[in-house]
Parts: sequence; structure tokens; C-alpha cells
Amino acid sequence: MTQGRQVPSFWPRILEKQKIKFAHTSFQWRNNASSNAAVICVIIGLCPKYISGAKLFDGKVFSDVSSISPYLIPINPGICRRFWKIYI
Repeated sequence: MTQGRQVPSFWPRILEKQKIKFAHTSFQWRNNASSNAAVICVIIGLCPKYISGAKLFDGKVFSDVSSISPYLIPINPGICRRFWKIYI
């Protein structure tokens, strides 16, 4: 949802009326089961576009930023569309 082909498929309709208010970049989560499955997680909170400011968390550090893109970087929310170029 924050990398590769998922971004242009998932985010455009959401970002029409909302923005990312806070986000925590990817981190590994493990459960307490005996086989101890592990997954990579992100946490994203949305709000109406008219609310200003955002917080971006990375580990134990956070930054107050003006906006967060769907790629979870502190820039205006732009989305990379599919781009193919063949080099011969």
C-alpha cells in the first residue's frame, strides 16, 4: 500500500478528500505464537484535507511535517504512475 504498484491503485480516490495526518514507516512485527510469524507493518492515519500539519514517525523519532506522501516521505502527496522504458 506504500510501495510499488499498490500506490497508484490504492491512493488516488482516498486522497481526493483526505490526507495522511500521521504515519509510522515500516517496522517488523512479531506475534507471540510458537512459530513466531513476522510481518512488515506501517501505520497510517487519515483526516480531512483542510486540517493542517502531519507527523511522520520512524522508529523512536518523529517529525512535524507539512504533508506526507503515500510513499511515507515528507513531501506533497504525488503518485508515480506506471512508467516503462526499454533499453536495448
